[in-house]
Amino acid sequence: MIDNILFLNRIYTPAIPKEPRWFSYLIDKHIDFRIRIKCNTQVANSRGILVAVENLFRGLPRGGYQILSGKRQVWGHSLYIIGLKMANGELVIIATQEQPETALADYRERWQIETLFGCLKTRGFDFEATHITDLKRLEKLLAFLAIAFCWSHLVGEWLHEQKPITLKNHGRPAQSIFRYGFDYLRACLFHHHESNRQYAFHQALEQLFKRLGWNPQNSRSSPHVGWRLVTI
Repeated sequence: MIDNILFLNRIYTPAIPKEPRWFSYLIDKHIDFRIRIKCNTQVANSRGILVAVENLFRGLPRGGYQILSGKRQVWGHSLYIIGLKMANGELVIIATQEQPETALADYRERWQIETLFGCLKTRGFDFEATHITDLKRLEKLLAFLAIAFCWSHLVGEWLHEQKPITLKNHGRPAQSIFRYGFDYLRACLFHHHESNRQYAFHQALEQLFKRLGWNPQNSRSSPHVGWRLVTI
């Protein structure tokens, strides 16, 4: 997941708000988007008549997808429309202004973005509890949280290699890779006065330094850090 974190230059949303000006704003700002629209959204058919978009994918089999030919009118904008019928029969319809052939694959990236937001919020750093309103301060906070998220995930990956996350009876892991690393780092910081926690924290730092391409063992100011897992 770490390797897939890119600069956000495309918008993904689970469902377009009812306000059509949202499309206008994105197009005017030259922001690419992959946006899911509701099944009852009025879209032009091949004869230019507006119909509920779900009617244009009636013959689509489960597991199949279709890109409507040419751009279609959606709320006054010419967009490509792509439909996917999932195994449970649910219809997922995506609107985009370019590259419709990659729209579905791109839209799947939204799940990684939502996972990140969840980790920044209730499943991790509780970002929504902040009372900061100044934009500059929020930018700095988000930058800090992004680094902390990456560090937590890296440590979680390393821990999982040393001691794999256990699986519950239903086959799902007991916790996420992020949470594994997050809890480890938090334990180090909350109990930093304990010698084993200090050593564990140095181990966690080494994981971050390795990904950044810096070897602290070559630095005179950095102590040698071994690779034995410290249980905390």
